[in-house]
Amino acid sequence: LKITNKSDMKQAFKIKCTRNDLFKIRPATGILDYNQTSNITLTYKPNGEVPENDKHHFGVYHIPAPEGCTCEGAWSEHYGPPQGEFRLKVQLCYQ
Repeated sequence: LKITNKSDMKQAFKIKCTRNDLFKIRPATGILDYNQTSNITLTYKPNGEVPENDKHHFGVYHIPAPEGCTCEGAWSEHYGPPQGEFRLKVQLCYQ
């Protein structure tokens, strides 16, 4: 997954998934400067269980990040819903 900050200020991002035991996200949080891009690795961790299709997604959330603030600090000081949210549905293909 590639995310790019198209706003005119720094943005803190956070990526979540429906089940942490099935998916790994690296990095799951960070700060992007204006026009900066970050590559996110989304990994499926098979555990012997066949997960249901159309039940899982990754959520990408972002908020403005004050100058000099860490990602964790930006999220802890933020009140209300994120400035932006995007859901990426997961389709599992079995062979």
